[in-house]
Amino acid sequence: AIKGVGEGAVESIVEARRREGPFKDLYDFCRRVDIKKVNKRTLEALVSAGCFDDFAATLRPDLPSDEAYEIRGALMSQLPSAVQAAEQDRQNNELGMMDLFGEMDGVVAAPPLVMTPELIWGDKHRLKAEKNTLGLYLTGHPIDEYRDELKRYTSGARLDKLADTGYNGSCYFAGLIIDIANFGTRNVITLDDGTSRLEVSCYAERFNRVKEQLKIDEVVVIKGSIRERDGRIFARLDNAMSMVDARLRWMKKISIKVHGSDINLLTRMQPLLKSAQADLIPAPRLSYNDEQDEQGNNGGANGAYDPAMGGSLYDENGNDLLALENDMHQDALQNGGYANNALSNTDDSINDNCLPLGLSIYEEYGIANVGLSEHWRIYPNDDNLQQLKSMVNEDNLHFHYS
Repeated sequence: AIKGVGEGAVESIVEARRREGPFKDLYDFCRRVDIKKVNKRTLEALVSAGCFDDFAATLRPDLPSDEAYEIRGALMSQLPSAVQAAEQDRQNNELGMMDLFGEMDGVVAAPPLVMTPELIWGDKHRLKAEKNTLGLYLTGHPIDEYRDELKRYTSGARLDKLADTGYNGSCYFAGLIIDIANFGTRNVITLDDGTSRLEVSCYAERFNRVKEQLKIDEVVVIKGSIRERDGRIFARLDNAMSMVDARLRWMKKISIKVHGSDINLLTRMQPLLKSAQADLIPAPRLSYNDEQDEQGNNGGANGAYDPAMGGSLYDENGNDLLALENDMHQDALQNGGYANNALSNTDDSINDNCLPLGLSIYEEYGIANVGLSEHWRIYPNDDNLQQLKSMVNEDNLHFHYS
């Protein structure tokens, strides 16, 4: 069953297909069904559930069959005009506007399916839409985009392969939170990683300490114990970290390599830096040191947020790197590179919930490492990292872990 698609809509779709065969495109579909029964909400549910993915075979034959879902955003943008054309077609039919051969006059043909980047749904959007309409994930799992990263935090542990840690042992594991149940003095968090599901229990006091990190439909990294009894796996929560928490705990630096001809990248990155997002960056909740975490103490390397300090990049003559023309930049490289005149942004005493950025500028004849000020730090949430990845070629972006 598809949420939002009623019996009347299904009957209309089945009857239209029986009369004239398979649908060609969204306009053809809207024209042939009863648009009063298959309304806008129903159409949106059908698109979200992937019911029109087969249209990709003719509308976008360049797409691999296992990526047909990429047309959903473009189809959703076509809905208003397709519905309007169907309404006009229905009115013409009621008024008897036929041509000399008995065919409907003025039937609107479907325009080419335009798929600009902004119309291609990201994985999160697509999977959330599937879950909302189908009750399950159809074309992937929300944890997929984190799998490689999670190997750094959990040693690649999957929920279906967790081993008994013993009573006093513990390990790190991760999953998407699909349910949180309250049983008075005890809470149970249900995780799903696409391989299995696991119920993780904890007492209310501990749950209250980490509940801000435990959100439905979010990926979480958990430190806890695993016990096996009578063929069943039981897990107990010791600590929980959001993906941002885990990055602040294990990721030490993000290095970027920039070609001299693309020095303007530094200007484009400005909206991602901590000084531009001061209102969005939360104050650190806890230390990410394991021992202090378990005791619930504050402090450590990620303390209270400090306002961004001023700073820039300078060449050996004291010129602002962001204002340099390419020929000046090339001269600086040829003359021995850039001097480290900026404050170090890798100082562990900087407590701002951000990670330091490292910069290297290269040409065919050399590469220079540039010292960056505290200004060049970034809050490692998904949005910032995705934008950074869209700006910097994968080969020129490196994440350093402890």
